[in-house]
Amino acid sequence: MDIALCGGLCFALIGSLYVYPRDFRFLKVALRDLHTAATDASVYIDRDSTSTIIKRSISFTGVICGSFLYLRSVSKANIGIPDKHPFVVMLQCVGFTAILFLGPIVEHLMSYGIWSAPETINEWLMLFRNIFLCPFGEEIVFRGLFFHILRGRTTTQQILLSSILFSLSHAHLLVVYAIDEYRMALENGEEPKRGLERMCWLHSLQRFYFHFFFTFVFGILNGFYYTTVCRGSVFALGATHALCNVVGAPSFQFARDAAFSKEKRFACGISYAIGVALWCLLRRAVQ
Repeated sequence: MDIALCGGLCFALIGSLYVYPRDFRFLKVALRDLHTAATDASVYIDRDSTSTIIKRSISFTGVICGSFLYLRSVSKANIGIPDKHPFVVMLQCVGFTAILFLGPIVEHLMSYGIWSAPETINEWLMLFRNIFLCPFGEEIVFRGLFFHILRGRTTTQQILLSSILFSLSHAHLLVVYAIDEYRMALENGEEPKRGLERMCWLHSLQRFYFHFFFTFVFGILNGFYYTTVCRGSVFALGATHALCNVVGAPSFQFARDAAFSKEKRFACGISYAIGVALWCLLRRAVQ
C-alpha cells in the first residue's frame, strides 16, 4: 500500500506538468504521431519557453506545497531547515557533494568557465526552474514525503524505493528527447517517415538509460545524506541537488575530447580520483 501511494504521488507530481489541456494534448499526440507533435505549431510545446516554464511552475508548486503541508501536519520529522546549526548542516551536505563531484566540477570549469550570467527573462526562468524549483520540490516529495510514507520499512528499502521512483519520474523526458531528435533530423535533411520516428524513439531510449542510471545513483546518494549527514533536512538536500544540476552528471569528456590538453586531462583525472577517495574517507567518518 505504501509503495502504491508513493507511485500515485509520483504520477501526480509529473502529471502536474501536463495538467493544462494543450500540454496534455501535446503529450498524447507525441505518443501517437511524433511527426505531428514535432512539426505542427498548434501542437508542439517547447518546455523551455517562457510561457511553458511559468505554467508548469505554478502547477508543480501546487503539488509541492500540498506535499509539504501534509508532511508537516502528520510527521514529527524535521523536514525544514534544522533548528540547530541549519547552515552548518546545509554546508556539510553541499561540501560532501562538492568533494565527490570534484572531478566533474574541475572538468566543467575547464570547459565552460566559472559563471555565465543569464541575459534574458527566459534564461532567468530556466535558472530558477533548474536550480531552485525542481531541486527543492523534488527533495520534499522523494525524500521528505516518501521516507515518511515508507517509514515502516528498513532504511535500505526506503532509499532504494524512493530512488527508483525518482528515476521513473523522469520517464516523461523520453518524449522530449524523441521530439528533439526528430526535429534535429528534419533540420539535417532527413525525410519524414515511420522509420525515422522509430529511430528517434530508439535514440531517446538510449539517452534515457543513462539518465535513469544517474538519477537512481543520485537518489541513493541523497537518501544516504537524508538518513546520516543532514538528519532529515530536505532543504539541505535541495541545495545538494541544485549543485548537481549545475555541474551535471559525470561525462568524462576530458578522456575523449581532443580539445583537452594532456595537462588538463591529467588534472581532471586526478580530480576525479581525489574526489571519490576523499568522499569515501568522509563517509566512513560520518558513519
